[in-house]
Amino acid sequence: MSLSVREFLTKQGAIELLCEINPFGSRFEELLEEVSISRPTLTNRLAEGREVGFFDLEAVSGDRGTTHAHVLTPKGATARNRLYEIGAVSSYRQYKNARKYFDEMKEEFIISLEEKTPYFNNESVNRDNWREVRNRENFRVDEEE
Repeated sequence: MSLSVREFLTKQGAIELLCEINPFGSRFEELLEEVSISRPTLTNRLAEGREVGFFDLEAVSGDRGTTHAHVLTPKGATARNRLYEIGAVSSYRQYKNARKYFDEMKEEFIISLEEKTPYFNNESVNRDNWREVRNRENFRVDEEE
């Protein structure tokens, strides 16, 4: 059964790979580090991307012999250019940076809560924080919408 371009693009990680693959080639391990999908899923997406004509493998000679890099084909480059045109590559990179920052903040949050544990036992402080959270603009439903 042949995979359509639409079917490929709706699969987890497919569009991210189109945004991520270096125009001069990316090794599997580099892609695995950059795209938030599992090793088996990455293997499948790369094979499917080759099937629809977006990706190809190129041999790369190095100090340790020959390895392979995943590259965009001309058809893949056309898709990547469309992603650039609609701002998706920029949005993807912003998302990745925001996700990285958020992940760093999670640890800081946990440490700060551990240091302030006595506050959790203070009902008055908890009640004040509850009111503050409910009054924040981010949590209000805009009645004009």
